[in-house]
Amino acid sequence: MAHGNNRGKETRIVVVHVNKMFRELLARRLSELGEFRVVSEAGSVKDARSVIADARPDIVLIGFSLPDGSGTDAAQELAKEYPEAKWIILASRLRVDNLAQAISVGVSGCVFETCSLEELVSSLREVADGGYAFDISVLVDAVRECARCGIPHDISECYQSISNLSPREQEILDLVSKGLTNKEIATAAYLSINTVKTHLRRIYQELGVNSRREIARSMNAQMH
Repeated sequence: MAHGNNRGKETRIVVVHVNKMFRELLARRLSELGEFRVVSEAGSVKDARSVIADARPDIVLIGFSLPDGSGTDAAQELAKEYPEAKWIILASRLRVDNLAQAISVGVSGCVFETCSLEELVSSLREVADGGYAFDISVLVDAVRECARCGIPHDISECYQSISNLSPREQEILDLVSKGLTNKEIATAAYLSINTVKTHLRRIYQELGVNSRREIARSMNAQMH
């Protein structure tokens, strides 16, 4: 007997993932359960825009990494146009800052691609019924990190300041958080010491700190 949801109808799903074979297999497995119907699929953010407009799904199950953008960026953009759809990010790996971004844009769930079909179905049911589905291990890491930063109630802030840094600045921040000196960072990042210092000044300004010690206490996310 099929498991029902509180709407008493099939849950309409759009699957957005870079791997076509993965999409087709997932669509077939979900459709076999009777309570879900994969109404369309796409392999990019661009294609997702058109199929979501046509399909009007209950849930968009979207990969985190796509050829032309991220799943969270797509959710942030498209959720405004299609507020009736709920979003679940399907990630191969997920960091605390990725989770914080997903929550801040209104995503209802984040699960790993390596999860079992049973776990995925459980997450789909939870979100279809108006709940949330986030991998517990990532949530625990997020809560611990925010508590360490002194931001226990708003994980979206754990992402914000870091996201304002350039990729190179994020790389240097990661090296600082690991305890490397300016000279060691210069060697690791193939930069001059003066360039490292310039990047550090920008990082200090963005994070509102004045020293490496303050970074250790106040940086808003731990970049692993």
